Amino acid sequence: MFSTSLGYEDQVISHFIFSNKLPIEVFTLDTGRLFNETYSVLNSTLERYKTPIKVLYPQTEAIEKLVSEKGPISFYESLENRKECCYIRKVEPLKRALKGNSIWITGIRAEQSDNRQDMPSVEWDEANQIVKFHPILNWSLDEVKAYIFKHNIPYNPLHDKGFVSIGCAPCTRAVKEGEDFRAGRNVDTGHNFEEAISYRDNLAKQLDEKLIVRYVTDTIKAKKLQDGKGKFPSRNGLQTYTLLDVIEEFEFDACIGGARRDEEKARAKERIFSVRDEFGQWDPKMQRPELWNIYNGKVNKGENVRVFPISNWTELDVWNYIKREKIELPSIYFTHERECILTENGQLVNTNEFVTIEEKDVIVKKKVRYRTVGDMTCTAAVESEAYTVDDIIAELKEAKISERGATRMDDRVSEAAMEDRKKGGYF
Repeated sequence: MFSTSLGYEDQVISHFIFSNKLPIEVFTLDTGRLFNETYSVLNSTLERYKTPIKVLYPQTEAIEKLVSEKGPISFYESLENRKECCYIRKVEPLKRALKGNSIWITGIRAEQSDNRQDMPSVEWDEANQIVKFHPILNWSLDEVKAYIFKHNIPYNPLHDKGFVSIGCAPCTRAVKEGEDFRAGRNVDTGHNFEEAISYRDNLAKQLDEKLIVRYVTDTIKAKKLQDGKGKFPSRNGLQTYTLLDVIEEFEFDACIGGARRDEEKARAKERIFSVRDEFGQWDPKMQRPELWNIYNGKVNKGENVRVFPISNWTELDVWNYIKREKIELPSIYFTHERECILTENGQLVNTNEFVTIEEKDVIVKKKVRYRTVGDMTCTAAVESEAYTVDDIIAELKEAKISERGATRMDDRVSEAAMEDRKKGGYF
């Protein structure tokens, strides 16, 4: 049987099946959240080929229970709700459709993501206990489009608007003009330090690499999320939604980060190959052993690993490496003069457009630098006279607290603040 989401690739395979009158059942999933354009292309396909396409729906009782108890847009409220919604609307109907069949035909292409480059055209799907066949695995997007237009095959007009893949309307967006779906990516909270953004853009230019940026502001609007409130309205937690969307959009199986175990106690629990489930969630009790520096990078479909190659380094190790390799850095890491709010617990938070300044606030101008750079509303500076890399190395030799412990306000929300964020998908 063949599963179609009515995208470019699937329409090519449907045309081949219907035109040649092959004895292959074609089915699609109607989650109840599809774009109107998707319903239109389904109708056009039925009219063109005069052949039925089996449409599977979520179980009525499950949908009624979900909406009655949590409302129609509960998937915006938490990752657990999103996981529940996906299971009810997609996973369960798919399992129902595949049950009892021996071969599952898909429209997967190797070009769609890096982890598909070495994928065989025929493989065994352990989760669904079925053989999967990818007949156009080695086709390029240009070849798919050419076939579509040559045979005048109905296709979803959302492809013309930049949609690479088309699923549920609330969870799918277009790729912006000029973006390469396999280029480098960055999540921009909208609360970033200008020095960090300038450095990021200049580095991409120097390396002649394409950089795709995803904006938390866009995610907030698209998912109708609640922006940060209070005096220091951090978006640090909200960026998890954007990150998970990027991972799903490009089907990453591994995401590399620079986290270290000495930064914070939750990170001390994390493996170098940190396994996340299909919703990006981290379970500290389900991590794999890494004896004798042997790592297991295997992931099931939909899962990914966050890879932290310098996990066992210290902050001092990092700066010694920077010195040895003569790595250029954003100026914000070195001492400069900055206007800051002196908080009640002694932290120095720079004044900016996102922070609410009150009459009672103590505003000071200090010589400071940043040991870690994140959301400017929750990252504090430290007083410093370190103007060079050597100065910073000397300073760190006397430091008694990690950079996150000294500067990150979001880690002080509770004893388990970092661990709770990581369980929800935080990098």
